[in-house]
Amino acid sequence: MRSGLNGKNMITIVPPGGTFTPKQFQLEKRSAKLYWSDREGLRVTQANLDGSEIETLVDTSPGDSRLESDQRKWCVGIAVDADGGKFYWTQKGGHGAGLDRIFRANIQVTQGQSAENRRDIELLYDNLPEPIDLDLDPVNRTLNWTDRGDPPRGNIDLNAMTEGKMNSKQQMETHEGSRPASAEQRLKELGIKLPAPPEPFGTYVEAVQTGNLLFLTGMLPTEGREAKFIGRVGAELDVEAGRKAAHLAALNCLAVAREYLGSLDKVKRIVRLGVSVATSGDIRDQPKVADGASELLQDVFGKDKNPCRLVYGVASLPLGTPVELV
Repeated sequence: MRSGLNGKNMITIVPPGGTFTPKQFQLEKRSAKLYWSDREGLRVTQANLDGSEIETLVDTSPGDSRLESDQRKWCVGIAVDADGGKFYWTQKGGHGAGLDRIFRANIQVTQGQSAENRRDIELLYDNLPEPIDLDLDPVNRTLNWTDRGDPPRGNIDLNAMTEGKMNSKQQMETHEGSRPASAEQRLKELGIKLPAPPEPFGTYVEAVQTGNLLFLTGMLPTEGREAKFIGRVGAELDVEAGRKAAHLAALNCLAVAREYLGSLDKVKRIVRLGVSVATSGDIRDQPKVADGASELLQDVFGKDKNPCRLVYGVASLPLGTPVELV
């Protein structure tokens, strides 16, 4: 259907039978084309803005009856990159099945090929939770999507993938079969570069593993052998400085864990986080300071891996720092 912005002059541009269950639409102004994914119709389609010259760009139905198909053939989201001559679409895999995929292909079908047998289709991501709508940011060259099957990131945040990482088949294969939600991938998404693991300040080791548990020594807000924050919260430092100190100490925790394990993706969850905060007087904001560490760990590992937490107010800490994670 099409209407004026006031809701009047409503007309049918694609009549019944022209499409089955149209989902996301994209209007490409330069070519004056309308693109949409037809879910149970098992296809991606384009047409003129008046509904004429309907053309199927991708048809996933061969060997399967429309409206009674394998859900992995359902086309749902769509985004169009006019500058790059590409379009992107999502194919579902059943609610919560973790089998959803994102594809792309050229807008122009190669001569001698058809929507059913075109050979330029690229699989960008596989085994995703449930990506639905797509959006292309042409300025930053990123592809964004809502992920209904991966709360809390799904309906709240947009996952993003830089197109520059998808220019070769070899690079794309590193994404296939994996969900973009691992700890290492989240670090990249957040733009976080971990520091070098801190050196011990005494006679001890930084990490000890027993069974499937990894214990870390107390971590301070240091870089190398230098304390970057000195003082007590409520005296020499305010709460925000305390939060930044806790954030830095948490980065050191991640650096030590990665060095010991080889990858943060091996962390199944964090069991307990202890935070000692050096404070002055009757300040009661120790939990807010501790959140500087907790929020970083949640961003990296996800809310479902949040640990239990103990927060202490103490008179002083090693090197005169305001925070120690234990």
